[in-house]
Amino acid sequence: GVVTALAVLTKGAIVAGDGATDPQALSVGSNDQVLTADSAQTLGVKWATAATGFDTTTLSSTVTTTGGTAISFTSLPDGIKQITLMLTGFSTSGTDDQIVQIGDSGGYHTSGYVGTFTNNQASVKGNHSSGFVIICDAAAANAWNGQIVLKKQSATQWEALSMTCREDSDDMNFAVGRVTLDSALDRIQWNTVGSDTCDANAGVSIQYT
Repeated sequence: GVVTALAVLTKGAIVAGDGATDPQALSVGSNDQVLTADSAQTLGVKWATAATGFDTTTLSSTVTTTGGTAISFTSLPDGIKQITLMLTGFSTSGTDDQIVQIGDSGGYHTSGYVGTFTNNQASVKGNHSSGFVIICDAAAANAWNGQIVLKKQSATQWEALSMTCREDSDDMNFAVGRVTLDSALDRIQWNTVGSDTCDANAGVSIQYT
């Protein structure tokens, strides 16, 4: 067949062929449906709901509260492969090292973290078994920006890489580490290794895939 004059098509309709007769119009599908090949259809295609399983990124609400000793994000969905915690304009009341802890349905893991941290001044280096270090060698009221990225390496093991920098100097912190949970990750939090509290916070948030 050949393409012949067609009557005015409805909005979103497309023209398709069946391999035997003249091309025909296929009406538009519903919102968010995608065009899908299907040999069982007369025209060989159809509109269908997109298949699940594609990775999507979710960004949390930004937390700007101050005064606490921890900032937590809980009830995270199952199946997360990567999660990033971001800090903006963040400072604490003292000099305690700042850490990120993750956990599962049994609570936050407060031990078993393996890794190391340092800064670009090479004045501090070491590790903490209680969490992933993201800020070390800090002073009260130092404002920091940065992030820690955690990637799932197995069903329960997570690897971490972080970098943070001060807003008012060239100080930078670097850290790597790993920890094994008991079950699927469902929570993450900022904390310190002491009792310092957050005294400035332009925003803490997470995104995950």
